[in-house]
Amino acid sequence: MFESHIYLLGPHGLSLSTAATANGEGALVEATVAQWFRDSVRFIRSVLGDFPVEGEPETLSTLVRRRRPGLDMRIGKLLEDDRMAEALRRHAPGLVAAAEADVWVKSISLNQVLRNRPDVLTPDAAAALERDLQASQ
Repeated sequence: MFESHIYLLGPHGLSLSTAATANGEGALVEATVAQWFRDSVRFIRSVLGDFPVEGEPETLSTLVRRRRPGLDMRIGKLLEDDRMAEALRRHAPGLVAAAEADVWVKSISLNQVLRNRPDVLTPDAAAALERDLQASQ
């Protein structure tokens, strides 16, 4: 994580610097600071180019899917439950090892892994894992 303080005035936590995010504190509202996010995005785009938007927008149904045991739940969440962790170890031991070695892997879902690395699980193995995860409830 990176943090930078580039404005002369304003307390720590100046953040978006709008009335909606200031909790009623005038010291947390500053129109020029409120532009930092837009300015940062513009700078990053000028250096790195634009990034494609992939996937679907968050909806109630995607939230519900992520909260149910299955391929949409975060890997870290699956590993917190003994029965789901066992299903992962049985079907995808390499993925469990990757999650134990790299905290970032725990923050994504199996479907996100499979979109980027379809070689991790065959479609049949993914379907069997999905069934076992759903049965573990």
